[in-house]
Amino acid sequence: MKDAVEAYSAWAETEGKPPVVKRVAPYSDERTWHFGSPTAVSIRLMSGRHIVELWPRKRFWRFEWMVMTGRAQRSSTIRLKRVKNKVYAIFTYEV
Repeated sequence: MKDAVEAYSAWAETEGKPPVVKRVAPYSDERTWHFGSPTAVSIRLMSGRHIVELWPRKRFWRFEWMVMTGRAQRSSTIRLKRVKNKVYAIFTYEV
């Protein structure tokens, strides 16, 4: 997030007019998020730490089962995606 703000500020200063930002999909690394419970993620943002309840789908549980059995490994980053009124946490796995 900080990189995007710095890039935007530098671009706005040199060009004189700000760009239109339609969509932002921030990534969170392993230092800023962790599972609070099996269905909740704790994410650290600039405004503080927030606990977000998940409504996981069947595919999420399938990959988590593969992580527990050692057949897959969860990536250290998650991607947050906002669609209308909902925010999606996208997890990446290496099988």
